[in-house]
Amino acid sequence: MSANDAAMTPRTAGSAPSASTGARADAALGTATFELHLLGTPQVIGPSGAVHAVSRKVLCLLAYVSLEGPSSRERLAGLFWADLDHGTARRNLRRELHRLREAGLEDMLADAGDRVALRSVVVTDVGRFEEALAQGDLAAALRLYGGPLLDGRHGRDADLLASWVTSWRERLAQRFREAVEAQVSLHEAAGHWREALVCQLRLLEVDLPQEAHVRAAMRLHARLGEREAALKLFERCRRQLGQELGLRPMPETLCLAEDIRVGSRHEATPPAPSPAAPRLPGALPLVGRDGLLRRLAASLAGGRTVWLVGEAGVGKTRLAAEAVAVRGPSWTLQARPGDAQVPYAPAIRALRAAPGGPGALELPAWAASVLAHLLPELGTSGAALDTDADRARLQAALALALRQTWPASLATVVLDDWHLADRASQDFWVGRPDAGPWPGQASAGLALLVIARDADTSVAQRDALLRAQRAGQAETIDVPPLDAGATRELLGWMVPDQAARAGEGFAGRLQRATGGNPFFILETLRQWPTGTVGHGQDDALPLPPTVRDAILARLDRLDAATRRLLEAASLTGLPFRLEDLDGTTALSALEAVQAVEQACDQRVLVAGGDGLLSFAHDLVAQTLAEGLGAERRRLLHRRLAQALERQGGTPARLAQHLEAAGEAQRALQARLAAADAAAAVSAHDDALTHLTAALAQASSAADRLTVQMRRARLLQRASRNAEADAAFDAAEEAALAAGDGAGAVAVALSRAEHQACSNRGDAALATVDGLLDDDLLAPLQQGEALEVRADVFMRQGRLAEAADALRAALAALPPGPTAVRGRVLTALGRAALYQGAFAEASGWLDKAVRVQTVLGAQEPLARALFMRGAALLHLGRFDEAVAVLERARTHAAQVGSVPVQRGALLNLVKIHTQRGEVDRAVACLDEGEALSPLYESLEAEGAFLQARYYCRALRGEVGAALAMIPAVLAHADRCTELYWQVGARQLVVDLLLLTGDLTRAGELLTDAERLCDGDRDGHHRPLVVAKRAWWTLLQGDPAAAVAQLAALGPCQDMAMLEAQDVRRHVEAAALLALGDATGALAAVTAPDQASTEESKALQWAARVRAEAAAGGVTAPTAAAVSALLAAEARLPALEALALRQAWAAGCSAGQGQGAVDVEARRQALVASLGDAWGQRSPAGVLAAGPVLAR
Repeated sequence: MSANDAAMTPRTAGSAPSASTGARADAALGTATFELHLLGTPQVIGPSGAVHAVSRKVLCLLAYVSLEGPSSRERLAGLFWADLDHGTARRNLRRELHRLREAGLEDMLADAGDRVALRSVVVTDVGRFEEALAQGDLAAALRLYGGPLLDGRHGRDADLLASWVTSWRERLAQRFREAVEAQVSLHEAAGHWREALVCQLRLLEVDLPQEAHVRAAMRLHARLGEREAALKLFERCRRQLGQELGLRPMPETLCLAEDIRVGSRHEATPPAPSPAAPRLPGALPLVGRDGLLRRLAASLAGGRTVWLVGEAGVGKTRLAAEAVAVRGPSWTLQARPGDAQVPYAPAIRALRAAPGGPGALELPAWAASVLAHLLPELGTSGAALDTDADRARLQAALALALRQTWPASLATVVLDDWHLADRASQDFWVGRPDAGPWPGQASAGLALLVIARDADTSVAQRDALLRAQRAGQAETIDVPPLDAGATRELLGWMVPDQAARAGEGFAGRLQRATGGNPFFILETLRQWPTGTVGHGQDDALPLPPTVRDAILARLDRLDAATRRLLEAASLTGLPFRLEDLDGTTALSALEAVQAVEQACDQRVLVAGGDGLLSFAHDLVAQTLAEGLGAERRRLLHRRLAQALERQGGTPARLAQHLEAAGEAQRALQARLAAADAAAAVSAHDDALTHLTAALAQASSAADRLTVQMRRARLLQRASRNAEADAAFDAAEEAALAAGDGAGAVAVALSRAEHQACSNRGDAALATVDGLLDDDLLAPLQQGEALEVRADVFMRQGRLAEAADALRAALAALPPGPTAVRGRVLTALGRAALYQGAFAEASGWLDKAVRVQTVLGAQEPLARALFMRGAALLHLGRFDEAVAVLERARTHAAQVGSVPVQRGALLNLVKIHTQRGEVDRAVACLDEGEALSPLYESLEAEGAFLQARYYCRALRGEVGAALAMIPAVLAHADRCTELYWQVGARQLVVDLLLLTGDLTRAGELLTDAERLCDGDRDGHHRPLVVAKRAWWTLLQGDPAAAVAQLAALGPCQDMAMLEAQDVRRHVEAAALLALGDATGALAAVTAPDQASTEESKALQWAARVRAEAAAGGVTAPTAAAVSALLAAEARLPALEALALRQAWAAGCSAGQGQGAVDVEARRQALVASLGDAWGQRSPAGVLAAGPVLAR
């Protein structure tokens, strides 16, 4: 037994599970047994003999743990619900296990912790079948085999589960076939013809119509004198072959039937041997291409993108191979027929074919998570990739992975047959020269060679090529046919002994007949018997009128079995394996292998190292496919679709076969699934292609409504607004045609959402108001409509109106946890955050978290958690905020949501900086940036840029921080939301104030005030006013500063803690400058309660100066400041310097002793900052800088 066989050996009946808890439970159950029948129609039979009805998933679950042994919950959830997020999959698993208990079957499974196992009281027919085979009891094994594993019970399951069922099903079916054949041989050797016939007929139940089995049964009938039964079986086979495959019986079968009919020997007459095909050299030199070769080599030498175009068979690939070989190592990505509708198909294939497969790639976590959408073997893929940023991140990960498969010193990347590639691959490589890995990220001197048929190149590819040519980034080289001289030279290499005798006239005739196409020339010569050319009758040799005729003439030399296999293979659209053709040829395994050998020998097929078979040229496959009759094509496509379903093939390829088979409804569902798969990797063009094809299969108005709604939402996601509007119009028409009022309302709501998202707020409000005014909506739909209204208000900055609409939505919703309720609660929390009502925001978001927890919706839960963490942060409840934000990170990581992970990390950065833990803040920044080299939005990138600036300022890297200010401001101005523009200005103004750049600080504050005018940014306005007062103070007008602060109202009524902190230290300094030491002390009564370490340092500095002015620094203040300075590593550098200056001045004024020591330490700190300040003098800057340093 091989290692693979051992891994697939089921647990035999009566063997104990590994979990000790299961063993103890089995002992408690005594001898009561359950029977699990998995072969044929599955059944669960209890100890009383009663058959229990269970769901399809439960049956598959029982089958899995019975065949694979104890399994982790993680594995089961990922296998059975591979298309769902981690939390939902685990919840579904718990639900199925609960259903098992509800059916009274809880004693079948031992559920110990994280592992699920089958108890030993369960006896399975698969275990008994395997035991009988192991003991050599073939008769018992055949009795136990009731049919295919889980017959008919996995068609709708996820790909991974379907593949697992197919693998086990085929293995057990093969064991059954081998057992039947062995039993037949035993009976025949003993002369037990009747018993042999009974066994042989069992095979026909599984493999009909497989003609080898039919012939064996016919011979056994004949030996028993049952000629009519034998001929009846033949007629049944003939009829079934015609009805199901559009085939006639093989010559061997026809001969056997005729022998039985006339009473001759009962052996099939062997088919006549195929005529010997002429042998031509396998490798031929490149002729007639010297000029093209030099031109191509020169273009590639410049590291350019070169398009090599020409008709099929003209020799593009061969010319490319010659040119590339002299440049050094190359890497080829081959597109294939069938790739056009599978996003990134060539790259996926290349990564799987690389040594060690995808698992051998050394990828950062972010890249592996994103690539898992294309390569599930890399792990959990997480949320769908919806946005342009998601697509960019996927393409960056793909480029990173592909480069690991490139050879060292790579000189050329070749994209072959690129007219067959999918749209996502086209865009990735050559569609957008300014993005992706090529050519913008290409290494110096690395060239890109694209090979395509000009006539079959898509409009998008031609547009991309035209743009690249205009930009001087690409060149096109056309490959023409061979002229007469090159044809004669090629003829000399192909048939050297005969070409010398053939005249120039024959070469010219051959060139004219074939158009100088090298592949056509080769196919023409292959149809003539060896030695024909050059014998004086060259003009009489028949020349096929087309390349198709030349190919057909050669295929006619193949035997019937080989031709039958090739015809089926021609419709696969891909390189194939023999199992892909199961049920399409009626050939036995041996006959199929022999057919492949003959096809390879005649150079019709080529066997690849990966076990795949492909046609030597796709023109051969095209010719075979075009030669099939319409009914045979339809029947073959239906069988190929069935084989593809059994193997868990991609929905895109399944849809193509179903469409060709005329199965419109199933094709429609496959197209929808293919569209979902493409949309999940942000391949919007490919997804829209599938939906357009689905629309062609939609026979009812209801189906058209479904497809048009999918199209509208996808076009909305792709920001193709005019097309989305048209799709919504079509969906509305379909809903009306179907008489579906609820569908029409759903269309209207989706249209309103689209209008809101595309900045057409007035139109969205009109749509929603019309629905609400007409009283057309059910409670849930009322909530959705009001949610859209709130979204419009939120986008327009009308936060109070948005909050009112959201409260109305909440009141309209029916009770109970729903996705809409969760969204509305989250939106209420966000609105409160924007308004600075942090306690209210925390309350709403806490409710949202509870709803999303019940729903098990991981990504919305993570989003609500991180927003609640932000609210808690603003409330100064740091410990709670950290716990909530860490929960948000965990849930976001489980579904691969980079935006939410980064949002949580940024809030943690803020907490750490406010606590003076700058190193921890920087570590969080590094972690957030490592999630992906790309950002999901301008705002996200700006947030990390601002945080990096802030950390540099806190560390005292003043020069580096000052140098970042232009980038921080420019990036913020690219964002449309005022929040980011104001936030950037108020952030950087601190450093300018601390370093005395009052001119620039004043300009930025003026900008911020203009942006905050009215209530456009109520969140930042108090903070901007407080910093303006600081600037006014530094300008030497403390009275004006005090007046500006007073206009804000009582300090304790200000919602933002940061604004309170700035106000306190500025107000204290201003009052002190006015000679009011008592007022100054009242402004900074509790510096230790400041929300940030920099505010704490500045407030203590103000307190020290005020106490010194009032008569002397008090002992409690001295102790607190001494403790703070003892832990100076936690203090921001500039604020620490301000505190030391105040402390030095306070000691000199009030205590005297230690002042020299303090001043020395202050000077040391100034010196340590010198290099970081670049060209500016730290002492001079501070002397002219913050008032607290004076």
